[in-house]
Amino acid sequence: MIRFLALIFALIALPVTANGAPVRIGIVTDKATGCDDGLAKKVGGAAFVKHLQKRLNRPITLCGFANNTAAMQALAAGQVELAPSDQASYLPVRDKVRATLTARSAKGAGRVMAMAMVTKASGRTAPNLLSGAKPIFVSQGEVTHDAPLAGLRAAGVDPSKLGREIVAGDLVRAVSDLRAGKGDVLIVDASHYQRLCRGDKPNEKPCSDLKEIWRGRPSVSQALAVRRDMPKDLRYQLISLYIAMHLEAPDAFRFATQTTPGVASFDPTEAEALVEIR
Repeated sequence: MIRFLALIFALIALPVTANGAPVRIGIVTDKATGCDDGLAKKVGGAAFVKHLQKRLNRPITLCGFANNTAAMQALAAGQVELAPSDQASYLPVRDKVRATLTARSAKGAGRVMAMAMVTKASGRTAPNLLSGAKPIFVSQGEVTHDAPLAGLRAAGVDPSKLGREIVAGDLVRAVSDLRAGKGDVLIVDASHYQRLCRGDKPNEKPCSDLKEIWRGRPSVSQALAVRRDMPKDLRYQLISLYIAMHLEAPDAFRFATQTTPGVASFDPTEAEALVEIR
C-alpha cells in the first residue's frame, strides 16, 4: 500500500498528456438522464468538472442515472468511465467492473488492514476453520478490535461462533497468550503486525512459529467503480485526483460527496471491496 500511495502522489505532480477523448463520470440524479455537457450546471457540479478537466487536460462529461443499478449497467457497457456503486448493483456486473475508490468517514478510522495469525502447530490454515477458536486482541478500540473483526466477518467468519475473547492489553502479552495456548488466533491490525513480525536484523524472523491465515479489510457498502479494462494510467490519474480532492479543490469535493455526508476524504481500494463472503 505504501508503494502504491507513493506512485499515486508521484502522478499528482506529473503533467498529464493531452488527450481529446472525454472522461464520462456517472452520477445519480433526478435532474436528467444520459450524458450531457450541460448537466454539470444543472446539478451544481461545475467546480467538480472544471477541476477534473484542468488536471486531466481532457473533457469531462457528467452522465445522469436514476440509481446505482442503471449507472453500473452503463459502466459495464462502456458508456461511462467511472460511476457510483453499491453491493446490489455491483455484483451482477463484477466480471466487467471493479471498485477503485471508497469514502472515508470523518468519524471513523477507515478500512483498517488486519491479519489473523495462529501457531503453525494448531493445524488451522484458513479463516473458515476458526469456529470455536478463542480470539486474542491487543486492545479494545476501533483500529485494534472493531475493524479487524468486521474484516473477518466480511471474509465469512461469524463472530458469534468464535470462542471467548481475550483482550491482552499490549502486543507482547497478546502474542505470549497465543504461544502459551491461552487463545487460538491472534487478530491484529497491520501496524501491530509489522511491529510483531518485522525483525531488527535481515535474517531475523520473529514470527517463524506463526502462520498468517487471513488478511483483509472490512467490506464497504458503496464505492466508485471503473471498468476492469480501464487503462492503468487513467485509473491511477483518477485515483490521484480523488484522494487529494478534499485538499486541492474543496468545492469539487463537496459535489463529489453530496450523497454521502460526513465524508472526510477518498481512499484507493482493492477491486473486490464491495464483496462480502457469505
